[in-house]
Amino acid sequence: MEAFYKIISNLVDNALKYGKASVQIHLSLQDYDKFVVMVKNDGNRISKEIKDKIFEPFFRGKETEIKAGTGIGLSISKSLAQLHRGELYLDFNDGDFNIFVLELPIHQLIEFNLNGKWKKL
Repeated sequence: MEAFYKIISNLVDNALKYGKASVQIHLSLQDYDKFVVMVKNDGNRISKEIKDKIFEPFFRGKETEIKAGTGIGLSISKSLAQLHRGELYLDFNDGDFNIFVLELPIHQLIEFNLNGKWKKL
């Protein structure tokens, strides 16, 4: 839960920081075994040429250099997503928005049940 909170807060913070007038968050279920969170903003478009570089530690695009930040948030978020058998990536299916997509399996290797005990799947 802590990792999910860190990822989502980073994506929403970035969307608010770099968006111009619109930030959208979409949640959906995919194939009954994973859920998807899409965070969209209408800020300056991230180019396809740097779509992988933005997830590298300390990378800052030219447009982001005027805003406060370290350039570590997306790298940590991507690592946390992968640690939980998920993925975080930039989607280019909407030309008007930057779209960050977080896909995570609903069931993790270790789950917390309602009795307060950890169980391994």
